[in-house]
Order: sequence, then C-alpha cells, then structure tokens
Amino acid sequence: MKRNVRLVLILIIASVLIFSSGCSMPSFLGGNDKTETSEDNNVTIENSSVTKKVKQLVSDYFTKAFSQPIEKYSNTGIIPDDLKTVIAKRTITEGANNPEVGIHMPRYIELNGMVVVEYQLINGLKDKGVETTYIGKSSEELLYYTKIQLMVKCLPEIDFYSSYKQNPNTKLYEKQQVAIDENKYDNFRVVLSYDVNVVKEGSDYKIKRVTEASTRPGFQNRVLLLNNEFVERFPYINTDKATDGKEYLNKEDGKRYDSEVKIIEKFFANIKELDNERMNLLKSKWYLSQKDFADYIKSILKLNIDKDKNEIMVIDDKYKTKYSVDSFPLKANMSKILKISDYQIVPHPAYTKKQSRYIVKFEANIEMMSGVIGQQNKYRYDYFVELNNDVKSPKVSSVYLNSITNIGSQIVEK
Repeated sequence: MKRNVRLVLILIIASVLIFSSGCSMPSFLGGNDKTETSEDNNVTIENSSVTKKVKQLVSDYFTKAFSQPIEKYSNTGIIPDDLKTVIAKRTITEGANNPEVGIHMPRYIELNGMVVVEYQLINGLKDKGVETTYIGKSSEELLYYTKIQLMVKCLPEIDFYSSYKQNPNTKLYEKQQVAIDENKYDNFRVVLSYDVNVVKEGSDYKIKRVTEASTRPGFQNRVLLLNNEFVERFPYINTDKATDGKEYLNKEDGKRYDSEVKIIEKFFANIKELDNERMNLLKSKWYLSQKDFADYIKSILKLNIDKDKNEIMVIDDKYKTKYSVDSFPLKANMSKILKISDYQIVPHPAYTKKQSRYIVKFEANIEMMSGVIGQQNKYRYDYFVELNNDVKSPKVSSVYLNSITNIGSQIVEK
C-alpha cells in the first residue's frame, strides 16, 4: 500500500514539473533553454551573434586606426581618443604612456627598398578588407587572427631618409618640414596580419591587445623599419574575380589586366617568328647600336607591331639591358619555335601604380637543329616582363628570361 502511495506521489510531482516548464522537460533533463553556451553566444560558430559582434568590433578598430595618418601615432604608448571606445579599460588604464602597451599602431615600414608613409582603405572590399578568424580561448580572452588589405603610398628609401628623421627618444621617424616631389611616390597593395585578444566587459566586447603577427620582442626592435614580417606585398591591380569566376571584383583593374595580357601574348606571338637565322642577324644588330637594333626589329622583322599595325613594343637607349640577347627564347641548337601554349600571365608582386610588371610562363615546342631528324623538344619558359605603364596604350618595354626547362621531346615525321 505504501509503495503504491509513493508511486502516486512521484507521478504527481513529475506532472507538476513538466507543466510548470511550459510542457517541456526542464533544462537539467536536456531541454532547449538558452544559456551562455547557446548558438547565439557560441564564438566558434561563424554566424552567431557574438561572432558578428566581435568581428564588427575588430573591423571598427582597424578602419579607424588606418583612416588616420601615421604621424598621429608618433607619441609612444598613447592610445588616441577615437580608439578608446573599442579598447578594454584595463589596457587603457594600465598601459597608458607605456611604449610596451599591447596596442600596435600603424607605423612606417620598409618593403623592398620602398618605405610605407601612408595607409589607405580600399573601397568596395568585403568587410572593408578586414578578415578575422577565431583561433581559440585563453582563460577569459578570445583569440583572433586578423588580416587587413590596404593600399599603401611609398617613398624610395633614399627619399624617405632625407624627408624623415628618427626621434632619438621614441625611436620613431618624424616627418620634416620639407617639400617632397609627388613624382617620387608610388602605390601598391599590402595585407597586414595581427593577433587580436578580445575580452568581455559587461554585455559588450572590447579589444585587450592588437599585436603585429610575428613581432619582435621589445618596442625598439619592433618599430625598426625592416621589421616587416607581418606584411605581405601584393600587386597594385586586383585581378581577383567573384565567386562565380566571371566578373572581376575591381572592374577597372580587370579591364587593365586583360588589355595588358593581350599585349604580352601578341609580343611573344611575334617572337615566335624568329628562327635561328633571323636570331643570328638580330644579335649582330643588337651589338652594333640602338638604331641598328630598332631598325631591324621595326623595318625587317616587324616585331614591334601587331596584325592591326598597332605598336606593342618600346625600344630606348637602355635596350641592351631591357632586351638582352640572352632573353630571347631561341638558344643553341634550336631551329625555330613551332608552337606556344599554356600561357600563365600574372601580375608580379612588384607591380605598382607606376610600374606594370608581370610573371609570364608558357610552354613552347621547338624544332631542333641537330640530333634525330624530326626531333622536337618541349620547353617551359619563365619570364619577367615589364610594360610602359600606359593604361590607354600599353606596350612591352622590357623582357628578362628567368629560366628555361626542358620538359620532354618527341620525334615528328614530316
């Protein structure tokens, strides 16, 4: 009897618990009640509310930081007021006026003999060019890896040192009151990488640290111009396409790229007509003078024009450097080029606003002069090609052969 009473009591209590929880099982029995670990608060989920909030926070920081001139950050350890809204209180109070504060501001950087003197946000990029990836969690800190794509304005190293002087106390460079010729400047793209630590303050998230990836320990070592390991250089023009692979993300750059690629292909199509005999005559003219070389190219071989009589080649007094005889494709024991295929033409990382440079690769079937009758060798060519940087009328102005590789041979019966 007592056993039956206990069973009845258990059933009554269970019924009360179920109906009081909205006809669902209580959370301790595996229910769906929202907690701090729900999907909206899960930092590992790409589209969760917290992920969107943190990414917006990081994006706001970088767009604000790089919207200002570098000169604004010449005072070490001072966090600008417009950035304090996204920085953690602990970082602001404990790191104030300390050069070792974990907020690394935009600074001057040297890349391949050019010094970055200005950062520029690029319009039209997804998420303003800021890409943030969740790495993990350490204690109460969320760890992220962030890349930001920017356009930079640069000066040649020699011009930078004549216009900027290093402050002996801060070790940072400061712009002097001197006039700088605008023609000295050039532009290209970069991607900067940072490690970002985020903490929660009340219901908001704030940035505790923003440090250059692959940084050197110590402020004075970090701010060296040559400390650029967190920077990756990219060509001035953007040839990336949309996800469907049809349209260029930057239509103006895409149009320029297509135009320059056509000129390069036309140039090598003309070079294909150089057989061994013509190559020997060309070498003779090359050694004589610019006039002899140019006249032979233009009047006899007509390598400088396309089928529509448009100029595609520039020859100046530095022709021996820009068109070295060693850079023409025919080598010893080669009779003529039979076919060129498999073009790969991409902007060189050193492509700037003022210098149109390309990496050009292709395969060529070559008829050999000696050996088995009908022998054809296939070679892989790797060129560095520079154009005259005239957007409306691009022309090849320099070619340099990086390498040539024999990738096979065959016997072709005639």
